[in-house]
Amino acid sequence: MVRTVEGAVPWGLVGVMAGTAVLSHGLRPLAGYRAVEMGASAFEIGLLASAFAFGALVLALPGGRLIDRIGPGPVIILACVLLPASVTAAALAVSLPVLIVSASAFGIGQILAVVALQSAVARDRTPSQLDTVFGWLTAGTSVGQVLGPLLALALPGLVSTGATATGLLILLGVSAAVGSGGVIVGVRLRTAVPHVREARGRGSARILRIPGMPVAFVASGVVLACLDLLAVFLPLWAAENGVSRSAAGVLLATRGAVSLVSRLGLAALARRISRRTLIVGSTGAGAGAFALLPALDFWGAAVAMVVIGFGFGLVQPLTLTWVASVVAPASRGAALGLRMMSNRLVQVVLPLGIGVLSTPLAFLGSSSSRSLILSAVALGVSAVASASAPWDIDGPDDREPQTDDTVQNI
Repeated sequence: MVRTVEGAVPWGLVGVMAGTAVLSHGLRPLAGYRAVEMGASAFEIGLLASAFAFGALVLALPGGRLIDRIGPGPVIILACVLLPASVTAAALAVSLPVLIVSASAFGIGQILAVVALQSAVARDRTPSQLDTVFGWLTAGTSVGQVLGPLLALALPGLVSTGATATGLLILLGVSAAVGSGGVIVGVRLRTAVPHVREARGRGSARILRIPGMPVAFVASGVVLACLDLLAVFLPLWAAENGVSRSAAGVLLATRGAVSLVSRLGLAALARRISRRTLIVGSTGAGAGAFALLPALDFWGAAVAMVVIGFGFGLVQPLTLTWVASVVAPASRGAALGLRMMSNRLVQVVLPLGIGVLSTPLAFLGSSSSRSLILSAVALGVSAVASASAPWDIDGPDDREPQTDDTVQNI
């Protein structure tokens, strides 16, 4: 067990989150390659991509409510049985429909795991403690974002034939480790910290009526959607500016690595700078970096990736703290599930909106330039909304921490 200023790091929960992220960021591209090998059309590949998000849209909120009722332990166990089963089904799939069903099952397992893990670390913690545990939990996600593509794509790419099959085989091993480790963590959480039914939690409408809550959801979703757009349009920007594919990959990897560093240092930053300032400043700085990117060369883009990576790495755990701090413990699972669902909605709606607005704005330059500039506008609007949102988590913690030592040691 490693102690931080605010308490112990729940290494078991962080490890399961990192493993889940490895599977997610490894299986998604591998499933795409497998679909191409099956002769899938562009529409069918799009359907496959949508299947991964289906679980979040449909089950994030019910899953959160289930966690509020029975506790996170049983849900972590369920998710960590479903994850390796779905990876196995994807590896053995011989037809596109089976692959799509496997992707949907994986998406359900992933969303249940993520919301349950977030709920587990949020148990009876003060805002400053939430900064620490959410910083570590999202750092685990960052590790998975880096390792997933390396294990599933880069390493198998060293073999001359059968790279997709090799990648799936590697993910099968990872999924077995994540599944067994997650079940152990879930059992320990369930038996050592029995869930006590609390007062009935808030409904979705009441959660959304909490001052500042919709802004917290939008701030999180806009950042994630803009990261999706960056992953799509940075390679186009690179091609337009004579930057090689490998150099574009280095830029994206830089962004991910800097996000990991910022999340590890979140608790220290939040003790010195208000959470509102961190969210507004990070989102605003990201908006500036997006707006300038079309005019930058490689080295300028590298600086922009550092700015985006550091700032956006802070926004996700800080909005988790925001959401978890303004609801009662009995409603935290539902609130975190609602946040996850809203993230997915924004990730669908914002790119579509930018695509529609991009066409009449041809005077702004290429398609990548227009999309990056419109992303900057969305980030700027989010920063302004966050600056004016009513919230009360920047003051000193006014209650004694009730953090469960068992959760800290899991």
